[in-house]
Amino acid sequence: MSNQPITDPRPISDDPCPRCGESSMKDPPEINALSRTTRGKDDDPIWVCSDCGRDEAMEDFFALGATHPNFWPMARKYDKVFTVDWDGLESA
Repeated sequence: MSNQPITDPRPISDDPCPRCGESSMKDPPEINALSRTTRGKDDDPIWVCSDCGRDEAMEDFFALGATHPNFWPMARKYDKVFTVDWDGLESA
């Protein structure tokens, strides 16, 4: 058994996420998150990075829906909700 770290085998695209402008998207685009703002019958799909997909879900749950693409790029709002201080945790 190898002690090599497990890495994501999916290729990273050179395209930035259209929502945050920071994270790299994965190829093919369908591996990323489908934006909650483009799920209507006649909407063209917009794929965002996984972190933005999670952020949109939190916006949808806690606020009045996900931020419309007209207001992108934007900073993620709920990153701190998922931040864990691993150094501060005590082992059982």
